Amino acid sequence: ANGGITVGVLPFRKIGLEIGVDYRDINAGHIYPIYLNAKLGVPEDAFFKYMPALAVGSFDLGTSYAIGRQTNYNITYGLIAKNIWKLGRFSAGYYKGNDNLLVNASDTNKKDASGVLLSWDRTITEISDKFWLAVDYMGAKNSYGALSFGGAYYITPDASFIIGYDLFNDDASYKPTATVQVDLNLPAIQDWFGHGEKK
Repeated sequence: ANGGITVGVLPFRKIGLEIGVDYRDINAGHIYPIYLNAKLGVPEDAFFKYMPALAVGSFDLGTSYAIGRQTNYNITYGLIAKNIWKLGRFSAGYYKGNDNLLVNASDTNKKDASGVLLSWDRTITEISDKFWLAVDYMGAKNSYGALSFGGAYYITPDASFIIGYDLFNDDASYKPTATVQVDLNLPAIQDWFGHGEKK
């Protein structure tokens, strides 16, 4: 099982920064399972009308650099996203990671540490405001490169249940996977003490 927590650390409306920590048992035996992540983002229309959303970030920042036990995948990415009418939100970007770990296993472990990022997501209001679908593509034939499909149902505005399915680009080395996830949004710490700013 994997788990994590992400916290927003900036009090601004036009720019946000999230930092987080994940427990991911990628290597058998629970060896160095802690990974860090961070994302800096600007929402749509933040500074002018029709402005797309922008984000840069890193994830799977591992805690071991020891040869043979490396977990520093260190994937850094940039994204641009825009909601288009009723079609949903479209995103495009690029990523690059540690080329010592991100390799093509089907091609004599040739370095393959970067690729495109493409995605679409939309709340399916025709069915319910609580139902959301997404399709995501991560390029390259490393252990992350895949075409993924997912859906979420919001049990409450702050709790959702997510199901996903992944088809890896290197289908000779990696079998398809299914994931189940529960996301919980917690109130800001200042709100716990009654000092939250009313919006």
